[in-house]
Amino acid sequence: MEIIKLNEFLGIFLECEKETCDGGKWTIECEYELKLISASGKLHSIQNKAVFGIGIASNYGKRAFISWNDMEKDYVTNDSIDVEIRVKIINITELPCTEKTFVLSHTVKNMSSIKEGEEYFSDIQTRFNIPWYLQVKRRDGFNGLFLHCSKHLDEFRNWSIKTEYQFKLVSTNGRNVAFYGEKVFEKPVGSGWGKLMRWENWSSRCNDNFVFEANVRILDTTGIEDKNDVDRFSGFAIPVGDQEYSLEKWLEMAFDH
Repeated sequence: MEIIKLNEFLGIFLECEKETCDGGKWTIECEYELKLISASGKLHSIQNKAVFGIGIASNYGKRAFISWNDMEKDYVTNDSIDVEIRVKIINITELPCTEKTFVLSHTVKNMSSIKEGEEYFSDIQTRFNIPWYLQVKRRDGFNGLFLHCSKHLDEFRNWSIKTEYQFKLVSTNGRNVAFYGEKVFEKPVGSGWGKLMRWENWSSRCNDNFVFEANVRILDTTGIEDKNDVDRFSGFAIPVGDQEYSLEKWLEMAFDH
């Protein structure tokens, strides 16, 4: 969901951030309703249809959903509003991927207030059934940036994820720099640069705020279960001693022994 103020109107948009991959195509056809609800139960809403997909708009909504004055008069309580989007998916079509790519981003504000030795982490986001997050740290006067794979080690199966990635630093004044790297992840660890550039130099160049963006391409994986397989086996639990295992894990353990 995106909420904006534009020309004295409140705009509300439904966004789709589905993972993309080279060679893969998909569409999601849906119906949606944008709702603004007051504390007294007063409702302002619109309904529409949308089709998301590769090469199609990534958001749908209304730029002039309601005038800013009407919103403040009828729907603001304690300096906040209640916005709801209800979505009904009508149809999904998808062609298989040949390579998998995704983007993670994290906004860093007030760089000058960040003290030496401090570090910040983005929220963990799952991409292609693998958890990832970003790390920004200030150490020895330098800016350190890292991409982390947060997949746990598996007692019964080794795994690896071969990646190429681009780190991009985008400032509010339009300046940006990019760095390229590669990594084969075989355990939960980070990859990046501990001393990318001097902290003060970048802070002055980016007006004290910037977006850290990681564009990641997964080239190959081993020992990584496909999400469709996980969904297929979910709900089945097989007791072994005092523990329970999914059907997939039980079969894997049985054949390993």
